[in-house]
Amino acid sequence: MSVLFQDIMDIQKPKVTSKKEEVPFLKRLVAMIGSIFAPIIPAIICGGLIIGLKNIMDSVYFFDQGTKTLAQMYPLFFRMSEYLGLIGNAVFILCLSLLYGQL
Repeated sequence: MSVLFQDIMDIQKPKVTSKKEEVPFLKRLVAMIGSIFAPIIPAIICGGLIIGLKNIMDSVYFFDQGTKTLAQMYPLFFRMSEYLGLIGNAVFILCLSLLYGQL
């Protein structure tokens, strides 16, 4: 074998240590909280967007010369905004229950 090939083979060998290292408590706590919230970050983002859409339907006065909202003008959009609020807030309730279940 050439010297260069032998050097490459030495680099690829994993270094095995027999001594176990103790992980600090704060690092384990941060890792645990990160493992809880990392998979649900997209759900939190979608929940915020859904709540934003609900607030546009309920709070922005577009119609009747700026005196009525979309939800006030059309009952369908009022019911839709209520359902969107339910779905959007459920994501944040789920986050709390997942956090409580892991601790």
